[in-house]
Amino acid sequence: MRQNYRNRMSEIEEQRRINVQDQILKKEAARQEKLRQQDNYTREIMYHGLWQNELKVDKMLSSYQKTK
Repeated sequence: MRQNYRNRMSEIEEQRRINVQDQILKKEAARQEKLRQQDNYTREIMYHGLWQNELKVDKMLSSYQKTK
């Protein structure tokens, strides 16, 4: 009976370790995705410029519109 108890406790501890490791990996993946998204935003701002006022916004949007 004691051996069964020890085996079960070791299984529970191993499962907890696995769950904690999964949580850490998920958080890291979410952090990496957020960093990638911020990097994309930065590249887009650098490519298109930072529009400071309404006039610049209108001007840049009109330059992106396609004519048919």
